[in-house]
Amino acid sequence: MGLVVLAYGYLLLILVGSFVLALLMIAMVIRVPATAKPAFIGLIAFGGIFWAVLRGLWVKLTPPTGQEITREQAPRLFTVLDELRAALDCRPFHKVLVIGDMNAAVVQIPRLGIFGWHTNYLLLGLPLMQSLAPDEFKAVLAHEFAHSSQGHGRFGNWLYRVRRTWQQVFEQMARQRTRFGSVLYKFINWFWPVFNGHAFVLARANEYEADACSVRLVGADVAASALMRLPVNDTLLNEKFWPDIFKRIKDEKEPPTDVIFSQAAALKNGLAADEAEKRLRQSFLMETNNSDTHPSLKDRLRAIDRLPTGFESKDFTITPPPAPRLSAAEVLLGGHAETLARHLSEEWRKAVSAQWASRHEHAQKLAEELTHLEQPGDAPPTTDQLWEKASKIIQLHSDAEALPVVEQLLALAPTHPAGNFVLGRIRLEADDANGVTAGKRSGRPRLARM
Repeated sequence: MGLVVLAYGYLLLILVGSFVLALLMIAMVIRVPATAKPAFIGLIAFGGIFWAVLRGLWVKLTPPTGQEITREQAPRLFTVLDELRAALDCRPFHKVLVIGDMNAAVVQIPRLGIFGWHTNYLLLGLPLMQSLAPDEFKAVLAHEFAHSSQGHGRFGNWLYRVRRTWQQVFEQMARQRTRFGSVLYKFINWFWPVFNGHAFVLARANEYEADACSVRLVGADVAASALMRLPVNDTLLNEKFWPDIFKRIKDEKEPPTDVIFSQAAALKNGLAADEAEKRLRQSFLMETNNSDTHPSLKDRLRAIDRLPTGFESKDFTITPPPAPRLSAAEVLLGGHAETLARHLSEEWRKAVSAQWASRHEHAQKLAEELTHLEQPGDAPPTTDQLWEKASKIIQLHSDAEALPVVEQLLALAPTHPAGNFVLGRIRLEADDANGVTAGKRSGRPRLARM
């Protein structure tokens, strides 16, 4: 709180002080004309400082975008939102937007920079709603609503919002430096790391408190189920669904028009049981770190007393939650879910069309070059030729399809950096610890995939 008071006090001192001194310079010119020259210089300096600080603080932040949804379109959803708002004493939302990300968030855009007067947006990811059961989605919403609660953890929530707001403002200010703004930027360069270091600790605690709110409103079992389902669904989308969509670039000139509908079907089917268990096990191995205020999965489950029995044993296994019979999208959005999916599919198609066409052309060129490389020659292929062939297969298809060529390459050149990197990547994706050994010889080259 002392740091917050210091920051606001400093900014007000600079603003008021520079403004008053600029007025004094004007008064000097009027009352004592002989001081016109130094007064004019002072007016430029103090006026410049006032304007630079005011301009730096009065940043315009871009509001989030998405498909706005109303009470008439999704009455069941708004019934749940009203229930959560009443239970947690939350601020009202000016807009509820449905977006195409696997996320839900309360976003506050300050009209007056760090001085507040927020416009509140509730962002609901359609993929998230497609992947969770209604009560699990309610658990996620309860967590997000808790951050803007005016009743629970009032001071901690206020600091949480101050940190989020200042982070947005300071990032924007860094892009618009002015000549007289050093008095502001030097302070910010000192203040933000110090304040963020202290506020980060409280923001981490605020995440645990938000989880506790979620448990209070929907129950620990439902909250735990939602927490464990999220990393599995992230893997399904990021490592399976979207790669499969972009593989179609090789053969299709234009992006698909029904991608959100396909995504819903993929989420409903879920990952294969062994893949889902593997991804969940990997999530339990991740530790809480300082790159995110959110704790790790195991720490969040431990805090709500739902860490699986036998977690510490080497033979620990856990079965991911089964796919919900009906998704939150189906129950809470009803028939409007199809309309939203159609809109988001069209938005996605328009956004990627130019890049898709360019990559399709590039893929066709790669395919022609690969066909030429695969033609038998008079002499055995060199290491350079083998690597060129392997890299084109990786870009067009996958690491796994390139493995025979990579093994042929490493038989000729066992320490080939790029070949060892790909081999290490393949092994690690298969949970083979020998991938570490191969990766150490790689030098970590950058390999693009289609």
